[in-house]
Amino acid sequence: MENISQCNKILRALMRGRKLSFNDAREISGSNHVSRRMKDLNERGVPVESEWVETEDSRFKIWYISKENRDLYRRESDGQSQK
Repeated sequence: MENISQCNKILRALMRGRKLSFNDAREISGSNHVSRRMKDLNERGVPVESEWVETEDSRFKIWYISKENRDLYRRESDGQSQK
């Protein structure tokens, strides 16, 4: 049950258009298993995308949902809730 609420916290941030690093998602959700939470969201049909960001001294992944996919996901979710 805890995993679901962690996923929902992350999903809310992603659906607002935020791009989340590991640290961002951990802070939002309280989960130290951010990669697993992102996989959980993907398995639920949430179109989470990712990319690697490289700076001068580090490399890290960010997760996001593109505007087009946020709109599509909202339409699909609304259609399912109306059934």
